[in-house]
Amino acid sequence: MLTEHRRDGLYEFVRTLLRHSFVLDCMAETLPKSWAYIEELINEHMECTKKGHGHKSRLKQLVPTIGTFHTPLMLQAAFEEYDAKYKISTRKFIQPSFNDIRHTMNLAQVNALKGQLKLVTFDGDCTLYSDGNNFAEPKLARNICLLLRRGVTCALVTAAGYGYKAERYEQRIGMLLKAFVEHGLTAEERKRFYVLGGECHYLLQVNEHAKLIPIPELEWVGKECHGWPQEQVTMLLDVCEGCLKEAISDMNLRTTILRKERAVGMIPGGSTGKATAPTGSGSKRSSLRREVLDECVMRVKRAIEESDVTIPYCAFNGGADVFIDVGNKRVGVSALQKYLKVAPSSTLHVGDQFLDTGNDFEARNVATTVWVTNPHETKYLLKQILQKCCGLKRKLSEYTSATLNALIPLSAAGDNGASAAAVGSGSAISPETIPEDIAEKGGGGGGGPAAKRRAP
Repeated sequence: MLTEHRRDGLYEFVRTLLRHSFVLDCMAETLPKSWAYIEELINEHMECTKKGHGHKSRLKQLVPTIGTFHTPLMLQAAFEEYDAKYKISTRKFIQPSFNDIRHTMNLAQVNALKGQLKLVTFDGDCTLYSDGNNFAEPKLARNICLLLRRGVTCALVTAAGYGYKAERYEQRIGMLLKAFVEHGLTAEERKRFYVLGGECHYLLQVNEHAKLIPIPELEWVGKECHGWPQEQVTMLLDVCEGCLKEAISDMNLRTTILRKERAVGMIPGGSTGKATAPTGSGSKRSSLRREVLDECVMRVKRAIEESDVTIPYCAFNGGADVFIDVGNKRVGVSALQKYLKVAPSSTLHVGDQFLDTGNDFEARNVATTVWVTNPHETKYLLKQILQKCCGLKRKLSEYTSATLNALIPLSAAGDNGASAAAVGSGSAISPETIPEDIAEKGGGGGGGPAAKRRAP
């Protein structure tokens, strides 16, 4: 059975609309109008959803997989801003690409958060740090420090589940924690940073000493998070483990099964895998092909659908592995919002895995989102947020440890958190040094090249 996957329904719809302008050689005249039409469809869908019949909107009929919009998106204005910098409408041989659409959507979403951004959540791999590595971007650390100083709460929401072993998470983000000290963040500002591990299971907070400490579950866990019957948890993991074992046998994989308390996965098997399947593949991170990993994810999803499992889960291609977690980022981000008393329209989730085989996909249901492909793009994105949503007028390069320490927090200046008026339009969100072919081959979110999970 042929299964369509690794496609974003809305992005594919937009790309189809824009292709006509390119074919007719009239992009300068018609691209803004096309984006205005898409904006109209989204506004109509939001209005229909508010009235309880979102399934009847024109957009829902055109894109059946369309999800939830938490803010209006001024897409025409965003495209015109993006086009003014990158001159998409003047191209003669290259039609508007997936990345052009992604950057325009990102820009529109950031613009929509002016005056209301309170919480930014981040994926880990290929968002805050390169795939499988630790945090290593000083300028990205500076930008996060500036967000915290301006009253915005930040959180790393990661599939990595180390329980409440704070030192394991500290190892991944050690440079960032060190930056909190070097940039002179106050105890209050440091405490605005959280880590939510295992998608939705383990919440830790940075303390005044820039160390992570667990938050007692009774303080933050909602019924949806950990109120699941143990028999359901066991059933989910059993179904997934059995499905993965069958896939390993069918495809002659040199992989092994790793089962945890609240997750089960398939990882490269190393020398043991070679001995088990001498003619197979998958003993190393680099030898597990994207198609194999996607096949495993789709098999697992079908097996769960045909079972009696009713609890939330996340089955995703990690780039060099496949994991199925109990719960997902929708549950995790929602729990964090309730704990911090922040609305979805004031929350932004930054991630790289928004396709149906990725683990950021479910976050769209409870937060506004922007789609990045690597830490460089995240750094650039935060620059736009700081200028457009947080009122920073100076170049970010001018904020050294000393000058950031002297920066007055918005709350001290009489503003409420990050609700300052926007200043200027800034530049369009798209790192100038990342051509599309490079961006789509960059690092991955959970253990392999990004090309293993990028949309075409």
